[in-house]
Amino acid sequence: MEFKRWFLIICLISLFGESSAFNSNKTTIGFRTGTSENEMRGSFNQYEIFIARALPLDIIISSKVALRPRMEVSIASLVGESKTGYYSTVGTITTVDFANNPISIEVGSSFTFLNKYEYEQVNIGGLFHFISHIGISLKLYQHIRTTFRFQHMSNAGIRQPNPGINLNIWEINYSF
Repeated sequence: MEFKRWFLIICLISLFGESSAFNSNKTTIGFRTGTSENEMRGSFNQYEIFIARALPLDIIISSKVALRPRMEVSIASLVGESKTGYYSTVGTITTVDFANNPISIEVGSSFTFLNKYEYEQVNIGGLFHFISHIGISLKLYQHIRTTFRFQHMSNAGIRQPNPGINLNIWEINYSF
């Protein structure tokens, strides 16, 4: 428990450190919500808030394509049919930006710490999981984006059972 607390504190501090990232919008805050796509494993809804910080590791592929990584922490609720659990995440997301194009692609992975893993008839397999995702993002205004992503949460087989949860997620965020 002490390790988790210090790990999250270090991650939060690093979000506000100085960054020389190519992207002038270094910090992003936002909200995500989504629902599971496989009713046979139980129905789940997710509600999440997050903060992300650009990392000083931009990779310029060409004058038209750049990879922009960022570190993110979040807290979320995972609602089953009659039970609600909570989790926190810490991980990285890489955005593939295209010059003069409001559309970008995102991929990412996060360590996930849950407070509950048994929901109605579904045991999702322990308190430690990984979330991976891929999505498409659209710039609405200078600082506002919306994203749709496909997200998979799983314990990666480190514990049985490992049914995994697939979610379709919608996000709105503000960068500054």
